[in-house]
Amino acid sequence: MSRRAALWGLLAANAVALGCAAPPRDGVWLLPAAGPDDVPPPTPLALEPTALGVPAAQAPLPWGPGQPLQLEHVLEAVETSYPLLTVAEWKRAVAQAQELQALGAFDLELSGKAQWNVEGFYENHTAGVGLEQATGLYGLRLRGGYRVGAGDFDLTWDGKRRINHGGEFSAGASLPLLRGGAIDPARRDLRVAEVAREVAAASLAERRLTYAQLAAAVYFEWVAAGRRRRIARALRQLADDRQRGLAEGFARGAIAEIEVLDNQRLVAEREALEVKARRELEKASLALSLFLRDPGGRPLLPDASALPGGLPPGPAPTAALLEEDVERALRARPDVQVAEHLLAQAQVVLDEAENQLLPTLDLTVLASQDLDRRRPSPTKGEFELVAGLEFGFPLQNRKARGKRAEAEAKLEVLRTELRFLRDQVTVEVRDAFSALQAAHEREARVRVAAELAERVSQAERDRFELGDSTVLRLNLREAAAAQAELKRVEALRDYWIAVGAYATALGATPRGPGLLP
Repeated sequence: MSRRAALWGLLAANAVALGCAAPPRDGVWLLPAAGPDDVPPPTPLALEPTALGVPAAQAPLPWGPGQPLQLEHVLEAVETSYPLLTVAEWKRAVAQAQELQALGAFDLELSGKAQWNVEGFYENHTAGVGLEQATGLYGLRLRGGYRVGAGDFDLTWDGKRRINHGGEFSAGASLPLLRGGAIDPARRDLRVAEVAREVAAASLAERRLTYAQLAAAVYFEWVAAGRRRRIARALRQLADDRQRGLAEGFARGAIAEIEVLDNQRLVAEREALEVKARRELEKASLALSLFLRDPGGRPLLPDASALPGGLPPGPAPTAALLEEDVERALRARPDVQVAEHLLAQAQVVLDEAENQLLPTLDLTVLASQDLDRRRPSPTKGEFELVAGLEFGFPLQNRKARGKRAEAEAKLEVLRTELRFLRDQVTVEVRDAFSALQAAHEREARVRVAAELAERVSQAERDRFELGDSTVLRLNLREAAAAQAELKRVEALRDYWIAVGAYATALGATPRGPGLLP
């Protein structure tokens, strides 16, 4: 199933789940929020911001009284109040929290220890406190501390615990020369968490584009539904006005009864069409309310009074810029950025796995200084400097080799997926451009057909007024003109939906009528 079909399916399911609303007031309805059945429905929300219970400056509504609802109002509501976008925001917060956890490996560690030998041949006590810091600079770890020791010590095996009267300060460092030098598990986890945060941000941007595209499509459908209802109402009004004239002519004996009956049938048919158009507008309004929300996140159901006049014709796409648009999409598309971040994340894991194949060779340096010479230790110098090397290597090293093989395989999977995604983005941009181009051409031709059909319909009405036509022929002309105008409305709707789809394919937010992305 395509992404557009899936999104429309989600929209339809959510629209069906909405409950009934209170009557409109000032061009807007407030839909009840989801909750227990015993929660009373909210009262209608007026357009005045003070109806929210907060100062107007803090909670402006998308549009004012008597103003038509524009696309930018809907997109702003999506950006600030759409629940599924809020979910994506929380997912980014989860990634940020995980990055903070990974930083914990580089926290400054404080440790302390005290020991008392209170019974036995040697009675003594020792205490010490230390600090250790993992720097992340080529695996360098710094240590420092202070300790004291007093009492009787066995100088043959426990003499190092005895120090001068003033205690001992020490400082040291350890540096991995091979394994754990360029990268280690702690730095790997931190880098993976950093990339995960970038992935979450790109995923949030992708959701913004997806929901903005869907909101724009629903908005254009709502405007088109309003226009279709106006066409149906105008057709019915024509039949109503004509019926009064026919009734007067029949009363004078100038018109046959069949003409009156035929027009009565026509009135009933057009009333039925108006009911159908009204239902379509109500359905489109419900769908739009999922995206149009007040600052508190509650759905707003726009009334017909908020409808704009219609959708204007738009400019034709420029084929000369298509190749530039493809390159732009490959740079700007959030889904491409997500794939690139995941590839970078897998590369970090591979780098750490390859580093684990190296032997352990750690250099350590420790310096210590005893204080206060009044009671020097006979078993150690007042200043000592110790350096050492530690080596280790598992001869078979199967764990490290297995981790590297796994990381290499995952990296190749992501590389292949990224190459295919780039191809797919290129195709999507070209397809969206083709659809936009065709929609523009279709709208231009349908517009000409609608203008001609209206001219023919008006001419037939003039002939009917002169008595040179019949209700049947006039109905056929008016029906043809109405169908042509409806096709034009649909063509304009499809054109602007194609504009939004093309913008999304480029990685940009859909814009309102009059501007191409």
